[in-house]
Amino acid sequence: MLEQPRFAIRVLAGAFLIVLCAANAGAQAAMPLPQIWTGRMEVPAGVEPGLTGDYFELRIFQISTDEEAAGLVTVLEKGGQAALRNAMYQLKVKGWIRIGKLAATDAVFIRVLDLPDGQRRVRFYSDHPLRLYDKTDPAGSTAHPFAFLELVADASGKGSGTLIASASLAVGDDGLRMESAGTPVIRLYDVVTDQPPPAKAKPAPAAPPAKP
Repeated sequence: MLEQPRFAIRVLAGAFLIVLCAANAGAQAAMPLPQIWTGRMEVPAGVEPGLTGDYFELRIFQISTDEEAAGLVTVLEKGGQAALRNAMYQLKVKGWIRIGKLAATDAVFIRVLDLPDGQRRVRFYSDHPLRLYDKTDPAGSTAHPFAFLELVADASGKGSGTLIASASLAVGDDGLRMESAGTPVIRLYDVVTDQPPPAKAKPAPAAPPAKP
């Protein structure tokens, strides 16, 4: 496996700030495919679930390559959001996501990585906003035309995640910056995957001390 490109992602949503770093992963076993990830969304206060409810399903058939990741960052840096969307339109579909009862949305950029702490992480980037509660795009989506999803699960196949339905992207001195369109950062819970990471091997018990 090639080295993953180094870059940081700053996700801004009001007072919410998380920094996600894509560090070098080193060599690892081939990722099992396909993968199915499901879970529930924490509905923000004041929002009544409409057509879709609060359930999501993500299916992954292929994982985006290191070259695709580095290439898209370069496109964004040189051409901005419009160029990035055009480049993403050319990518092969890697899977799809369905939220509630709405039609599934194709996914063209998905990264899956086994982390040093034994967890498996999925990062999904959409080339258009995700509709959550009805058939309309989130407010402010014209200037924030992307979406971002992160899921993490342990060896039991259970975990949690985060969803930003409408976001803008830019490259600055501090790396890749993602900003929401004033839409809530949604907590994902009851996340389950059919392809959990392998359980970490337990260390062998220490040998008894030698008798004098």
